[in-house]
Amino acid sequence: MTEPRIVIFGYGNTLRGDDALGRVVADRLAAENLDDRVRILSETMLTPELACHLSAATLVIFVDAACEGPVGEIVCRNASEVPAGGPPVLHSFGPRGLLELARQLSGNSPPAYLVSARGRSFEVADCRLSPELEALVVPMMTRVRELVGRHFAEWPRDRSRGSA
Repeated sequence: MTEPRIVIFGYGNTLRGDDALGRVVADRLAAENLDDRVRILSETMLTPELACHLSAATLVIFVDAACEGPVGEIVCRNASEVPAGGPPVLHSFGPRGLLELARQLSGNSPPAYLVSARGRSFEVADCRLSPELEALVVPMMTRVRELVGRHFAEWPRDRSRGSA
């Protein structure tokens, strides 16, 4: 039986204020050394090249700032149900596109979640999070840790879960 393998993608532009949320969460989680079976990646954007990290994943967690939804609230949803939006821009993908590419390349289709919160400011050259999102960093880290812990506890009983 294979070991559970979790990939966490925190992504966003650190030069655009609240857009950096995913990377801030990922970087702080990486500093904790969660588990050898957890790979944490902090990226500016999701690109096709990142699909290779999903070939052996048993769970994927995306962390990002959102442009919509309630301010100050963490939203966790099945990443495969996130609207794909328009065509990839500058070779970037959303979570759903990256998952689909990974499935096409490796045949692997792990459960995946998107943990997000609405940002307030995405201004260029604003290199810090708004106070509202800074206050959500620790609770978002807790939510990600809960998803990781639940996956380890349930492995391999239910490999098809996809709701948070």
